[in-house]
Amino acid sequence: MRKFMMAAAISAFSTVALAQTAPVDGQVTKIDQAQGKITLKHGPIKN
Repeated sequence: MRKFMMAAAISAFSTVALAQTAPVDGQVTKIDQAQGKITLKHGPIKN
C-alpha cells in the first residue's frame, strides 16, 4: 500500500511538471485511494 501511495504521488508530480514550464514547490498532504484523489499543498503557480 505504501508503494502504491508513493507511486501515485510521483505520477501526479510528474504529470504536473510536464504540463507547465516553471517548477512549483509542493507537498502531498492527503491521498484518498477510495476516491482516486491526491491533495496537494503548493506555492504560487504562474499562469
